[in-house]
Amino acid sequence: MQRAIQIIQNSLIRSVSFLSGLLGSFFGLFKTIFGSVGKVAGVAESKESFFLKPNERTSIGQSYSQPVAMATPAKKAEPTNASRRRPQPEMDKFRKMAKDINK
Repeated sequence: MQRAIQIIQNSLIRSVSFLSGLLGSFFGLFKTIFGSVGKVAGVAESKESFFLKPNERTSIGQSYSQPVAMATPAKKAEPTNASRRRPQPEMDKFRKMAKDINK
C-alpha cells in the first residue's frame, strides 16, 4: 500500500512540474508577443526611453537661461618609469623562507 501511495505522489509531482513548464513557456510566448506589440504601440515602457517623463520637461526659455559650461581639454597622463611596485620589507622574511623551501 505504501508503494502505491508513493507512486501516485511521484506521478502527481511530475505532472504538475510538466504542466508548469508547459504553461510557463506558453505564457512566456504571449508575454514576448504582447510586449513587443506594446512597445511598438508606445503602451509598454521599454528600458531605453527616448521621451521625457512629465517631471523632466523643460521649456525653451529655461534651457537658454542656464549658462553653458565650456569643457576644458584634459591633460594627457604621462607614463611613469616606475612600473614596479615598491619593495615591502615585511615580506622579505617570507620570500627568504620560500627560497629555502625551493632549494
